[in-house]
Amino acid sequence: MDDFSVIPLWAAARTQPTALVEAVRGSGPADAADAPDEASEADEPSEADILRVFAAFQAGESTASASLLTFDILNESLESRGSRGAAEAIVARLAHSHLCRALGRLEDAASDVAAARGHLASILHAPHRLALTADVLVEDGLLHLLRGDLAAAHESLLAATDLGVLSHPTAQSAWAGLAVTTYVYGDPVDADMCLRRVEADASPLGADAAALRDIAALLLSPERGPTAEFYALARAVDAPNAPAAWVPLTLAAHGYFMARESLFAEALEQMQRVAAGLDGYWSDWADMIRAFVHMRLGGVESGWEYLERVRPDDRHALCPFREIAALRLRLNDLPGAEAAIAECELVGDRHVPRSRMAIQWLRAAIELRRGRIAESDIHADVALITMTRNDTTGPMYFPPLDDIRSLVARARARGTAIPLLDRVAALDDRSRLVKTFVALTARERDVLSLLCAGASSDQIADELVLSRNTIKTHLRRVYSKLGASSAQEAVRIARWMGLTV
Repeated sequence: MDDFSVIPLWAAARTQPTALVEAVRGSGPADAADAPDEASEADEPSEADILRVFAAFQAGESTASASLLTFDILNESLESRGSRGAAEAIVARLAHSHLCRALGRLEDAASDVAAARGHLASILHAPHRLALTADVLVEDGLLHLLRGDLAAAHESLLAATDLGVLSHPTAQSAWAGLAVTTYVYGDPVDADMCLRRVEADASPLGADAAALRDIAALLLSPERGPTAEFYALARAVDAPNAPAAWVPLTLAAHGYFMARESLFAEALEQMQRVAAGLDGYWSDWADMIRAFVHMRLGGVESGWEYLERVRPDDRHALCPFREIAALRLRLNDLPGAEAAIAECELVGDRHVPRSRMAIQWLRAAIELRRGRIAESDIHADVALITMTRNDTTGPMYFPPLDDIRSLVARARARGTAIPLLDRVAALDDRSRLVKTFVALTARERDVLSLLCAGASSDQIADELVLSRNTIKTHLRRVYSKLGASSAQEAVRIARWMGLTV
């Protein structure tokens, strides 16, 4: 095979995997990959054979583990000949990296990418070198994204798209990955543009692109549209259907979405499923979500434990200092809240709009408690204007409810003409968490109300005229939905949420 004839085969393996598999078997169109079926011309394996194995995985005809085993056997035979060209070596490494990445073998995938990069200089034909360089950059970007090295991921994916030569499936993955990294870097507008490029493509998405599209959509959901639409999206996304390597991040994105919508019990359930598999930035991000959820459910000590593990980062969508400031306010520790929010303010406009809004609310509350009324009013107005521009009312870092009520009352008194005032005024712990209450059945609500009134399991059974075993079943379901592990914890959470009023 000519060194460069592997390139159309590589493209076919990604864009028309089923056709390539059939062509190499001899049962499909002879020109499916615009290359001869060399496997039928010789007993020894060819580059077409290993790409057929990769294509079978892409087409869903083989598992990643089975494909990798066959791929390794064939690839070892091809490498032993010592006559493989640079383009063939790059393509083999990229296919192998993809299979390793699908199985979560990120170190092996990194070795493949490094080796592929090393062969690029040997390709003298500029168009082929450019096309393969773009493919290597995308694979490198996806690998860094999985490892939580977002700076490297963003750099590689951006460089790949800038080359302007990406083929269809690789371009989808690159733009979906950029939607994620750009959001984390604090630019939801550009992130939304990247995501819309993927969503506007009517062609079937590859597995990587589909997983990243769903992750990006969950991250961007509060900025993009009505909560109801994206709550449905969160329900529709089935994390286990994502490639194994993307499942932990997909689950964490679910948890993040639920937490931002104040569905704390469901967020906690999602985060409990993310037992491991997140590295770098994503590990800190997951701990930040856990800290936020635990604190909102009354678990202050466990929340602090997670916060202490988080390494501060300017680009954290969930900055630990804002959460610390909010908690300090709840504890009436003004110096502690002041010190924490000052760390956030140093980042300034690099924050996403929702974060800037949250910082302004927190600062307004701090100044109000200190008696600096004029300064408090200015920060509250800036927060309201930011909310109006972004049409959002649910930041994760609201100050305590009493502070919000006082700030809104002052805004009304000074005639601030902000349409969102009514929506902000309506935010209280009960209305924000109504979806959690709705998740309880009518009978479960009855059981919870009696439990909060101090009734024992036997007393609840007598009151509702149900068996003891039935009451135990209802209580287990209530604990699960509230994220509680005991009756005492369920009562504390329910009272904090206002679910029994």
